[in-house]
Amino acid sequence: MVPDVVWAGFVEMRAKLRKPLTKRASELMLERLADFKRQGQDVVAIVEQSVRNGWLDVYAVKADGGSGTPRNLNRSHQVAAHSAAIGLPLKRNRLTGGNSNAA
Repeated sequence: MVPDVVWAGFVEMRAKLRKPLTKRASELMLERLADFKRQGQDVVAIVEQSVRNGWLDVYAVKADGGSGTPRNLNRSHQVAAHSAAIGLPLKRNRLTGGNSNAA
């Protein structure tokens, strides 16, 4: 249903976000993609949208093509997701010991 190279890109992105897919999560996500396909959606575009935006899940393709970030992510997660999606390493926050891309 989803080409191996496309799925591998999503799995790699999730791993870079330090949120690797479990076997069960993969099964559930593939079932959801099958539902999208039955609805006539382009599952390749759905997965690529998630990779491009650093999303942890798959969502129907936005009709307006907007990038958007799911509203359930706080700002630090949005920055981390975007950085990981484009391959930037996270910087260590010296004050809190946490990860941050802010200077």
